[in-house]
Amino acid sequence: MTTSNWYVLSVAAGAEQNAARKLSKITDNVAAPEQIIYRRRNNRLMAESRLLFPGYVFVQIAKLTAETYHLLKECPGVLRLLGKTGSAMPMPVPSEEMQVILGLYENYDRYLPAFREERLRFGGSKHPLLLDAVRWADGVEITSPIPPGVAIMKVDARARKAQATLRLYDEDIYLTYALRYVADNRPKSNPNKAHG
Repeated sequence: MTTSNWYVLSVAAGAEQNAARKLSKITDNVAAPEQIIYRRRNNRLMAESRLLFPGYVFVQIAKLTAETYHLLKECPGVLRLLGKTGSAMPMPVPSEEMQVILGLYENYDRYLPAFREERLRFGGSKHPLLLDAVRWADGVEITSPIPPGVAIMKVDARARKAQATLRLYDEDIYLTYALRYVADNRPKSNPNKAHG
């Protein structure tokens, strides 16, 4: 998949999948990628599907014309196209920024070694963003390589997730990574020790 001629549309909350379906009638390459995250419910970890970029849909268009621009803008749920300066047509996502986004999928084996057997596509399938980590008494150490352009902002050891940001058109896009503990190095409590 090439990194050129990708545009980002800001869409209404909850309308991402519907907008992606409607936009697929305009262009073939439309994506509202999803990820699997793990949430603690009733003392169990449950897998849930979540949008990787809530509020955004990606479209690849060979040449954005005035006619295509208006078709995109008039699509139900679309609020605006990012990268628009003044009255000019929006600029495509810079290749180096789009490379980071596509790299989350195309370099999947490098960043997510535990899921090598899974086949992922940028589009219709679920995309778990996962980081291997080691849990210590005083925190968490992430052992997976972090994709270039992604910055980890906050780690929640109990919920097994990390909040990260990715720069896109000089805006921060927020991501959630699931954490998989490959080792738990917290001190073990001794059940035989008498409590006083």
